[in-house]
Amino acid sequence: RNLYIEGLELEGPTNPVAKPLPESHKRIMIATPAGLVGWEGSAERNVENFAKKAYRRPVTKDEVARLMTLFKKAVQSGENFENCIRFVLKAVLVSPHFLFRIEVDERKDDPKEVRPVNDYELATGGGGGGGAIST
Repeated sequence: RNLYIEGLELEGPTNPVAKPLPESHKRIMIATPAGLVGWEGSAERNVENFAKKAYRRPVTKDEVARLMTLFKKAVQSGENFENCIRFVLKAVLVSPHFLFRIEVDERKDDPKEVRPVNDYELATGGGGGGGAIST
């Protein structure tokens, strides 16, 4: 009824090498924090870079601030850095600014008025309608 072990032998990798991160991860995570101190600054750089690419235009400080609010909520819930970033990236990917190409027309009173398109509208085929959502 008693069990005695005379010997135990283990084999395996003594120095396992972590798999390199995929290129897509490196493109999203352009900044990594050094301890808890750099979380917010690193997150802001990652979020701004990702949102700019997803929205196909520069992002405003207000947009980045709203996204950083989500990051801070994820941090408060005890998530690690990458999960906090993942939470914000999900918000970017369900945003209308990612899902649709939106043209903002400040002078929308006269629909026949011709207005010049900006560089980002021109690059994405904007200007003059073409399926864009005008606000």
